[in-house]
Amino acid sequence: MNGKRLVGNLLLAGAASVITLVIIDGALRVAGPVGPRSGTFKPKPEARPITSRTTVFQAPYSGTLASHEFRVRVEVDSLGFRERGLDLSGHGPRSILFLGDSYIFGWGVERGERMTEHLAASLRREGVEDRVVNLAFPGWGSWQSYDVLRTYGDRLHPDLVVLGFFVGNDFLDDALAMRTPKEGTQSPPRRSLRARIREILRTSPTVNLARQALWRVPRFRSLFNGLELRNDRMVLYLPASSPYQQELYRASFQALDSLAARTRERDIPLLVVILPDPLQVLDPQVFAKAEIGRPQRMLEEHLHGIGVPYVDLLPLIDRAPDPAALYFRQDKHWTPAGQAFVAQALEDRVLALLRDR
Repeated sequence: MNGKRLVGNLLLAGAASVITLVIIDGALRVAGPVGPRSGTFKPKPEARPITSRTTVFQAPYSGTLASHEFRVRVEVDSLGFRERGLDLSGHGPRSILFLGDSYIFGWGVERGERMTEHLAASLRREGVEDRVVNLAFPGWGSWQSYDVLRTYGDRLHPDLVVLGFFVGNDFLDDALAMRTPKEGTQSPPRRSLRARIREILRTSPTVNLARQALWRVPRFRSLFNGLELRNDRMVLYLPASSPYQQELYRASFQALDSLAARTRERDIPLLVVILPDPLQVLDPQVFAKAEIGRPQRMLEEHLHGIGVPYVDLLPLIDRAPDPAALYFRQDKHWTPAGQAFVAQALEDRVLALLRDR
């Protein structure tokens, strides 16, 4: 009898704790929400589809992107990109077209602090008249970049296409895009229960408040980073190949092949910039039982095989005086200093490709 009573009391205590946490979480959302470490858009933008797998913001949109580490203004043009005055008449100026995800988009920094704006200023000083156009967008993989190149590329007259490939999640995004139904078919499958639970935890004020309080503890940071890596992308770093690892690499290689074919048909050089997973820079010890540089090596071998030049940012960032200063502490996107660093790292290579053309 006592045993049953103990179990009942434990169940009641557990239920009471869950209810209390839900109440606290709701109160924090209403009273003074603690945003996720990666930030949120306010007001929440609506999506405009370009293809069945590629969406941008519905214009007009003007709002803020904020976390406890930054608060920046975000405005989009009539196409839904963070650009201004694009000329798609087919008679506009030549361009240098940048594609990619949130890193190239400028997550957490003002528009004028992005690497593309820094690079544009440097190129003007070198006498380059091409306009630098940034059509990157948060959450994209290489297939989405291909869709945008196919949709808008010809009207922008690019002398160079630069793709930012983010090791942290582009392999996963490309594999997901390969499973997305083609044009005119049913909508993409719903996210898994695991993905939805992770999204709830990501946006929970209570969870984020606890994470912020503990982030100063090195042991907690390393534990959190290790769990984050194992949850979704450690498979990319394992030396032993598996069907899932092969699927991830194959999806990205096919996307890169399509981008290379598209630019080659139009006699436009393509440059791939390999963006490291921030954990490769900030917490390399979490890769102790894996091959930390495997994704870069696999990408470089494939790009070399199809004749596409690339820049691997990992060794360049590792050699920076203070690599940690290039990333937001928790969010892990590039800070304004990181954006400026990357622009400087790319300047000579971009100039060389333009002069060769």
